[in-house]
Amino acid sequence: MQGHDFFRKMKAKITSSFREHFLLHIMVVAYIVILASFSLMRHYAFMSSAWDLGIFNQAFHTTTNEGRFFYYTVELYANPKGNLFGVHFSPILLFLLPFYAIFNGAETLLILQTIALAIGVYPLFFLARDTMRLKSMALIFSLLYLTFPHTLGVNLFDFHPDAFFVPLTLFSLYFFYKRSWIKYFVFMILAFLTKEFASLPFCFFGFAGLWFERGQLSGVIRRKAAVNKRVWALLATILIGVVWFFSANTLTYFLGKDASSGFVEGSPWAILGGYPLDPSILGSVASLNYVGALEYDFELKLLYFFTIIGPFAFLPMLKLSYFLPTIVWIFPSFLSNYAPYYALGYHYSAFFIPFVAVSAILGYGNFVSSMKVSGLKAYSILRKLLICSLLLSLSIGLTLQALTAGVSLSVISDHDRSVYKTLAFLPRNASVVTQFDIFPHLSDKMNAFVIPPRFEAFEEAAYYSYVEALFNGSSEYVLVDINPDFRVDSHREVSAVALAEIQRTGRYGRLVFLDGVVLYKLDYLGPVKLHSPLGLVQEFRPFRRIDYAENVLFEQALPIGVYKTTIAFELGEKTEGKLCTLRIEQGEDTLAMKEVVAETSDPTTWESASLSFTVTSQMKELRFIITESAKTVDLYIQSMEITQSN
Repeated sequence: MQGHDFFRKMKAKITSSFREHFLLHIMVVAYIVILASFSLMRHYAFMSSAWDLGIFNQAFHTTTNEGRFFYYTVELYANPKGNLFGVHFSPILLFLLPFYAIFNGAETLLILQTIALAIGVYPLFFLARDTMRLKSMALIFSLLYLTFPHTLGVNLFDFHPDAFFVPLTLFSLYFFYKRSWIKYFVFMILAFLTKEFASLPFCFFGFAGLWFERGQLSGVIRRKAAVNKRVWALLATILIGVVWFFSANTLTYFLGKDASSGFVEGSPWAILGGYPLDPSILGSVASLNYVGALEYDFELKLLYFFTIIGPFAFLPMLKLSYFLPTIVWIFPSFLSNYAPYYALGYHYSAFFIPFVAVSAILGYGNFVSSMKVSGLKAYSILRKLLICSLLLSLSIGLTLQALTAGVSLSVISDHDRSVYKTLAFLPRNASVVTQFDIFPHLSDKMNAFVIPPRFEAFEEAAYYSYVEALFNGSSEYVLVDINPDFRVDSHREVSAVALAEIQRTGRYGRLVFLDGVVLYKLDYLGPVKLHSPLGLVQEFRPFRRIDYAENVLFEQALPIGVYKTTIAFELGEKTEGKLCTLRIEQGEDTLAMKEVVAETSDPTTWESASLSFTVTSQMKELRFIITESAKTVDLYIQSMEITQSN
């Protein structure tokens, strides 16, 4: 009977809690559904990458299905052992293995990441409710966290264990505020498990807290006061954090050493002249180029700082004891020349999101006390500010997606379908070499490899030696996409390297050619089993103005074949006669050339010029050039199309 009463009371308590926090639960569910959908759409549209979704999916797959502990192949040039823990020490991944073992696939990782970030809203809500005594304000802060541009950026950039730092740290900071010390340390240590340097923000949090407790510390030193539990907790935070940092980094070094001497890690602080947190540079601190490093991309860095504090109405700056870890974290980022450290849309933001959100909530007290009005009036002003901040946060978040995520509801294009049709020709356990945007869809194979872009850290000889090893008969298939919807320079460069290596080896035959998606098979001499002509379109928006000098419109490697290029351009004014010369070069050779003559004098009419050419070697990229343009008229290029003639 007592057991029945216990369960009845528990059920009533849960039901009551659910009703009380119904709106919060709705927000969490909506966030999970929307953000998980966007993450999956990006992946299905080949907007995910080997760096880093492919890395983590392959590592989980080899652990659960191949008996290789977090083994991956993406960075064998820098991490020959292939152990993920030899690059970053992230034991938190072990907690995700049971979920992945049940539901194998990159989708599982993306959904788990979204759920984790969504759960982070609960400690934030309870903290806001406890400090402000207003449920409506707590809900506003919760919505600010869920729409925070940096939360969205972490969520939508592939998969990273860094994302789990956010909810674990939020729980930890909530229990610190509540003085529940055991729970604080449990969640703090769990947050440490996300990455080898995850303890650093907590160390700075400890130092900041001790600074603001310096009065109490002074009393202790003069033996006029006893040490309170808060000070002990801050001291323990620093001690545990320092021990974890050095222990985790030592383990990472031993698990990942023996990297190739031809790959030297690039310096994100090349302009500064040294890593700002490296103790070995203490003797040369005065000689570092601080001004030059800070001036590099200064406008972007300033905008980045605004995106951190603006969406929370600048409240984080009113609680420095919690906001200081954020300042310390972004200090080396602003001295860096590596854009992802100070740009939206990357996972690095995860290590300051909790401190920004919590400092914003606790900063409200200083805001209210600074207002020379009644408490209710101050709340009214603050509520209006936060609503404006919410609108700002949403606008920044939407802009972020437009600029970096490229998410569309119609994510699967005709070209994407060509890639999926080609993937169907690969046997389940086949070894394959491919590009970074296709690799995540093949990362459930232990013998899937990716052609790396030409990183600055690569010595040229080491890079080509590594790439050649991928093509020297060790892989049965090579999959190249020379016509992606989402074009970036590194994609074009990698496809050029792949086509050159295929011709160099002379051992790969074409199995499939679908709209520029080419599947090669080792020692295959049969006919192409599935074929559709290439239709590559490069649009110039805004329209590109052609000057009188040589203009390289486009560079692209193409498989051997016969092609035609068509260029559409507009005349800036009426003219007649020769407009320009269109030339196609490959290395030192000119494959085709044509003088373009205006067919009409109407400046509102689009002109077009076509030129056929034959590619007999795919060892080098082609350059599409416009030169000798008429000096009496302005030319504007709208687009360029390359199609196959056979």
